[in-house]
Amino acid sequence: LVYNVGNISLLQRAEIAGLLPAGVGQAAASAYRELRRVQHRARLDEAPTQVPLSELQAERAAVQALWQAVFGAPA
Repeated sequence: LVYNVGNISLLQRAEIAGLLPAGVGQAAASAYRELRRVQHRARLDEAPTQVPLSELQAERAAVQALWQAVFGAPA
């Protein structure tokens, strides 16, 4: 984890190193990838980047699980 190889790789490496529970790093990396995809599409379309709460629920849950694993408190 010494080198900054990007958020996705760092999340995956943290899981492999045992710093995150199994599945949390990978799920957070997938969520990050999807959130960036949605943001990129919105910007290309000159659309707002906010989405309804009902969308991206799996990604939200993955970020909350990461927060819980790192900080030990609900997000």
